[in-house]
Amino acid sequence: MLLWLKQCHLSNTQKFETNPFFSTLFAWRPDALEIDRSDRKYIDQITLKNYFINQGRRVAIIILKYIIFDFICEWAEAYQPIVPDRFYVLRFIDYFFTGKPFITPFYLFYHYALAVMLYIYISLFYDFFLFCYGLLLLPLLQINQSTQNSIDKVSESQHKFQLFKPSTIKGIKEWLIILLFYTKVPMNLPFMSTSPRDFWSKRWHSVLREIFLYLGYVPTKNLFGNHKKIGNIFGTFSAFFVSGLLHEYIVYCMWGARPGEQMIFFLFHSILFILWEIVEGLLIGNRTVSHKAENNWGRWLFKLLLFNIIGVFTIPSFMEPYLRNESFSCVMRFGLFHNTVKCD
Repeated sequence: MLLWLKQCHLSNTQKFETNPFFSTLFAWRPDALEIDRSDRKYIDQITLKNYFINQGRRVAIIILKYIIFDFICEWAEAYQPIVPDRFYVLRFIDYFFTGKPFITPFYLFYHYALAVMLYIYISLFYDFFLFCYGLLLLPLLQINQSTQNSIDKVSESQHKFQLFKPSTIKGIKEWLIILLFYTKVPMNLPFMSTSPRDFWSKRWHSVLREIFLYLGYVPTKNLFGNHKKIGNIFGTFSAFFVSGLLHEYIVYCMWGARPGEQMIFFLFHSILFILWEIVEGLLIGNRTVSHKAENNWGRWLFKLLLFNIIGVFTIPSFMEPYLRNESFSCVMRFGLFHNTVKCD
């Protein structure tokens, strides 16, 4: 709904346009398409063979993901560790004063497995959503080109009493083809991230990214006017703060858990994001040098390992509020219509 409100107001023309909310669901980022928007010829090049290959591949991916998801669920329920009452970040601080270990290798691996399960969980819904929309595209593709041309020749006025006009049907077909064949996925292998920007801006749940961008980053950045660097810093901090509020609200509404842990996790990543950008900017420099650095395999591997190590050690801070409720894994399964769930 927030995306729809944003789409309704065009700030550059100071006009208000009310478009159907449904039509904006996949216009949530300017780089959603992997092809040139001005080239429309690809629409008519999708055949039934392309469709069945695409849907067959999607079904295979859904089955594979669900098998992995179900295996992790079974394993997580069987080996669920005892979650300490003290906040993870406080246990980490205690380690420097008392020397008491704040985490064990198994505990760390367990939370990483849960993060993988969460990634599969979210991506499964998206894959299943695309599969269902593929069923809507099938009858439209079965209309041969000659029939479609004859339909297009009929004037729009002759179809005013029909539910869908020919132009509307054509638009729906184009929208479905773009969605199924050319739209980037919102969850794009987050474990291959090489920086906080790569993770939060490109690989992890891009649908929510724009909400946090326009609710936190943009308004805060605009407060600083021409001070772009300061605006970027506080804008980034605000975007993560809004994300923290949303996750705190989710945890509290589902289980009434005590607040703070989710916010700590996102504020830490906001600081990591800002410091990473500053340090990388000082070490690499301008964009030309940065582009060359990205092609350096050694540097790419170092950044990949460094960010993932930091990310893995912060996962417990995110997961522990959920794990303190014993029905967490059951809720995950129920969301995927698992009919064998039995929770007390």
